[in-house]
Amino acid sequence: PFDLYFEYPIEEKLMGSFPIADVQTPSESTSDQLFIDISASHNYFSAIKWGKDSGVLSGYSDGSFMPDKIVNRAEFLKIVLASKKIDTSNSTQVTGFHDVDEQAWYAPYVRYAKQFGIVQGYPDGSFKPDQAVNFVEALKMAYATLEVPTIDAEGEWYQRYLQHAKNNSILYSNAVNVDEGMSRKDVVWIIWKLLGQN
Repeated sequence: PFDLYFEYPIEEKLMGSFPIADVQTPSESTSDQLFIDISASHNYFSAIKWGKDSGVLSGYSDGSFMPDKIVNRAEFLKIVLASKKIDTSNSTQVTGFHDVDEQAWYAPYVRYAKQFGIVQGYPDGSFKPDQAVNFVEALKMAYATLEVPTIDAEGEWYQRYLQHAKNNSILYSNAVNVDEGMSRKDVVWIIWKLLGQN
């Protein structure tokens, strides 16, 4: 079953490409080439430019952005908390998840999210930090972190977030597979759009 407060992931070695920095107001400005694989004609250009300019989501050492690369649960949590400039350094309460290494790079983000009800975990007591974050889990975490209000909706637990996202142009495309892992381009897109809701 889905964790009501969750998402999915990649590998620790890639996390250097997800720096935390001061977040700026989403911008529509353009330049010819953001990354070797992201030109001004890319459909997600404005969102990716915001991600780069704010430092929330940057590129790789080879100059690429890898827009279609899937993000894991730990990575997504770090990205969305960084977008709100949340300081997790003082979060010392243990997560209680049996698969979370309290010394890992992502532990402070999980501790903060658990403490403030952004994540809850799976019934087996796990967090699954290396699991890819799917669309509805990512939406739930993003809405909770960014405090975007939603209303009750009939159906599955995630419908309140999915319906708001569809009705307010939060998603690049409403034709989404809710079980599909979220790519880097969609991660930066939904956070960029949700920040514009506040």
